[in-house]
Order: sequence, then structure tokens, then C-alpha cells
Amino acid sequence: MFNTNYSYNLCMNVVVGIRPLLADNAALILLFVSLAALIAFIPLSLFAAKGKLWCFLVGAGLYAADMVYGFFLYDPNEATRFWMSIALHAVFLIAYAIGVVFYVNADKLLKANPKEIMGK
Repeated sequence: MFNTNYSYNLCMNVVVGIRPLLADNAALILLFVSLAALIAFIPLSLFAAKGKLWCFLVGAGLYAADMVYGFFLYDPNEATRFWMSIALHAVFLIAYAIGVVFYVNADKLLKANPKEIMGK
């Protein structure tokens, strides 16, 4: 489970990083924030894919911080977009929580049967 291909995470981080460049009214600060998130999430994704739980938790924390940050950017004229963003963040944070449960279970299984799983 810890030797999976991490190309999906890498591609998602690149898309998040260049999204402001594709928008019509991309502010410079949004570009810098997105690029900073991209720079932070690439190594976190790479190490989390290799079984480092702390990287996974830091990524989840940054994603949760992004959700909280979204609350401060509330625009009453875009209520639907705001609530959709919050709902999607909540869904992905639940997925992060499920990922932690799977990690703990896989780690227990690996520690119990290292020779069978790793083939060594």
C-alpha cells in the first residue's frame, strides 16, 4: 500500500498551482498563495505516498486551513459558490480522515507480517 504510484497527487498539485493563471480575474496574491501551496504539497504528497503519516497529516491540516481561510473570503453575492466550496472541502477532509484510518490499519498489518507483505 505504501509503494503506490504518486503521479495522481502530483498532477492534482500542479493543477491547483496553475489554476489562477487560467482564471479571468486572477489576482497576483492568489497566484503566490497557490504556488506556495503547490510547493508545499508536492513533497508532502511524495512522502505521504511512501507511508509517512506526518506528511499526510500536515497536508490535511493545510487543507483544513484552506477551508477556514475560505470562510473569511465570503462574498454574499456568491453564496452558492461559497457553500459548494465548503461542502467539497468537508468531503475531502472526511476522505483524509478515512485515509488516516486506512494508514493505521495498513501499518498494523505491515508490522504484523513484514515478510509476507514486503516479500523479504
